[in-house]
Amino acid sequence: MGQSVDLRITTSEVQIFSKGSLIKRHIIFPSGIENGYRTDEKDMPKGTGYVEWDPDRIMRWARSIGPSTATVIERILGSRAIVEQSFNSALVVLRMTRRYTKEAIEKASGEALSKTNSPRYRHIKAILASSEESAEVKDNAAAAKGILKGAEYFASLGGDDNA
Repeated sequence: MGQSVDLRITTSEVQIFSKGSLIKRHIIFPSGIENGYRTDEKDMPKGTGYVEWDPDRIMRWARSIGPSTATVIERILGSRAIVEQSFNSALVVLRMTRRYTKEAIEKASGEALSKTNSPRYRHIKAILASSEESAEVKDNAAAAKGILKGAEYFASLGGDDNA
């Protein structure tokens, strides 16, 4: 299978040894830093055959939703020195199409762009959630109105609505 390696882990770095020789060092982020990347481009596999996603494919999906969404995704993809590090951030936005319509995502993307230069999932999700809550209130009001109409209809037939 693979080759065994030895690790030496300190408070500031991870060292990887093969047969007693140091082959790689990775600096550890100080505490308090979350979601940081320190990928060395030399450690990335050569070619694109290993990647299920690439920037072109992600951008095609974004453009299929609309121009505002494409702008959001383009800014997300441009936010990292190594573009692959931005794929998850971009895909989480695009996968919102599983729950929301393309129109809703496009509208939320446009609104997020008007509020910040670098919109992310959390911005768009908050906009969608607030519009979802107002839509839910509207749906509840419509449902209550429908119940009243149903009760009125039943009473017009001479029925007892307490039955």
